[in-house]
Amino acid sequence: HVKVYYERSIKEIFGNIVILHEKNPDFDIFDFVHPPLELNLNKIRTILKKILPVSAELKPFAFNYLFIEKDIVSEKIILLSSKKISGITVQEGLKRPYGNSIMINSEFRKRIKNFYDHEIDIGSKIHVAMADKNSVKRRILTVTSLFSFIELNRTLGLINLMNIEDYRNLFSKNDNPYNLLFLKIPSSNREGDKILTERINNIFRKTGVPCRAVPHTRIFRSVNNLISGFGALINIFIFSVFFIILISIINLMVTLYIETEKDIAVIMALGGGAASGPVLIATEVIILSLTAWIGSVILTLSTIAILFIFRIEITNPVLSALLGQRLIFHPGIADYFTTFLLIIITILFGSIYPLIRSGKIDYNKILKEDN
Repeated sequence: HVKVYYERSIKEIFGNIVILHEKNPDFDIFDFVHPPLELNLNKIRTILKKILPVSAELKPFAFNYLFIEKDIVSEKIILLSSKKISGITVQEGLKRPYGNSIMINSEFRKRIKNFYDHEIDIGSKIHVAMADKNSVKRRILTVTSLFSFIELNRTLGLINLMNIEDYRNLFSKNDNPYNLLFLKIPSSNREGDKILTERINNIFRKTGVPCRAVPHTRIFRSVNNLISGFGALINIFIFSVFFIILISIINLMVTLYIETEKDIAVIMALGGGAASGPVLIATEVIILSLTAWIGSVILTLSTIAILFIFRIEITNPVLSALLGQRLIFHPGIADYFTTFLLIIITILFGSIYPLIRSGKIDYNKILKEDN
């Protein structure tokens, strides 16, 4: 039975951990989706330190839906519960840095501390942080993630499971000895991924827990984010519309500047009449803008491909939104480079074509010289 399996797995690794089961009518997948836990945090820390690289700092971590922020200096932990605390709901105090992971907002932590007038000592009974029904269901995917929160250096690492159906099947079949954990490991290279994965697997083997860790690298995460949902497509569309507007404005300004230097009668003659001159210019602007839009989409997609191939992390807010990535607030060379490229392309598309059309640039002459 799932419940027994779960208790045994956790206790084999952490020893003195008590799991109290509570049936909750809102959830139909497991009986124990809302378990208050009594944690032996010193034991947990000892185990985590064996797994983590020596240089890694041990920062906030969580188990299932229990969210703890631990002050390493004072050896204290903070309580979160499903009740309203001082008029704020838990949801307001949480932020989601990666996928379905949760970190406690520092401001929210202060308000909890002020409300209780003290921090909760290690070993206290800690209650589960409840979010809305759907997001808790999603977090069932990490219910056996024994190291749900491991922060290496400045990036959050999250152990994630498969979809709910796979998860249910995994526990209902005895013929599958492994519980696959996909590790989102924030190391900068594949070698680091392998080392950390191997350390976790060694712990699993020694303690007899039927789990196996599999690296889930940054690039793989990025591709998943790009593919999942329509967010990235919508962003590309918005970005493209912005391009059309910008290029159209540049194009129109250059065109009008060129045309006003000529005799009005010549413009009319070129356009075939007083009314059709501006219409012709407007039509050309639209056609050119559409061409530029297609070009910008191709450029954007090419840039995405290049960044994925070379595993470059996107940090620019616009580009990371475009690629469906989470924001990391520090500048990156890749962003400046791609932004610079996009600006250059915009200016070129907006100005060169009208210059050629007006005769300011003799395209045929350039071709002859090249030949």
